[in-house]
Amino acid sequence: MEINGKTRSLFGGMDRHDSVYCCRKHGGWTGPWWFDPDTGEAIGKPVCPECRTEDEKRIREENAIAVTNYLIEETLLDIGVPELSKTCRLENYVAKSDVQREKAETIRRFVEDRYPTTLVFHGLTGSGKTHLAVSALAMMVRKAIAEKKSEGNIRYVKASELFRDFKSAMNSKRGGLTENQVMSMYENYKMLVIDELGRFMAGDYNVMILQEILSYRIENDLKTILIKNGDPKSVVELLGEHNVSRLKECGKSVMFNEPDWRTTHRRTDNDG
Repeated sequence: MEINGKTRSLFGGMDRHDSVYCCRKHGGWTGPWWFDPDTGEAIGKPVCPECRTEDEKRIREENAIAVTNYLIEETLLDIGVPELSKTCRLENYVAKSDVQREKAETIRRFVEDRYPTTLVFHGLTGSGKTHLAVSALAMMVRKAIAEKKSEGNIRYVKASELFRDFKSAMNSKRGGLTENQVMSMYENYKMLVIDELGRFMAGDYNVMILQEILSYRIENDLKTILIKNGDPKSVVELLGEHNVSRLKECGKSVMFNEPDWRTTHRRTDNDG
């Protein structure tokens, strides 16, 4: 009902008053608001409908981003990425030089199915190798979420874990994966990151395993990132001359000689 130019609400006894209000951002707007029937004071503050629409949109977008980030982090953990590296992204990779910006662009090209298909990261500890490698995996996951598809069969593994899988297969008499099954698994990942290649004993068997996996993946254009601290010359011994020769056509070697990021920054920034 209407009382003195105001409409009395049937719910809660509040008065509704249509009036002209002013928004600093969107200008004047006309609309209803609720008032205390006893004091005549507005209940709360009239909100510009355009501001309210923008706030609701912003909240939806922020929630969607939070959900996406959560799904990305959970997926990265599931495929073997360490807890401390699960937040590594190109967005938080600190590129202060043209060389670092070129490394970030290399990762973008790598994920977007352009040259190269194999990356070999080598150089100093803490210079961003693992950060960029995990960023590539995160981009694959983010793209899959956006397209509502599976990210495919992707994996992050430390060299010691990879060789441990083969050792377990050799020692397994029944019930576990065979050596051939483990080999097929590593050969056919859609994207495979092998980290810490310099931290295992380079025995003949381990070198043979690594070279066989890489050879298959190169021949079948499957994306691979190999990470090793130290001198690039030692990479040839691990990968084999035949693989290194092939990589001249489909791969790229990237040197990381920036100072150790962990000594002056948070552990999770530019890790690797």
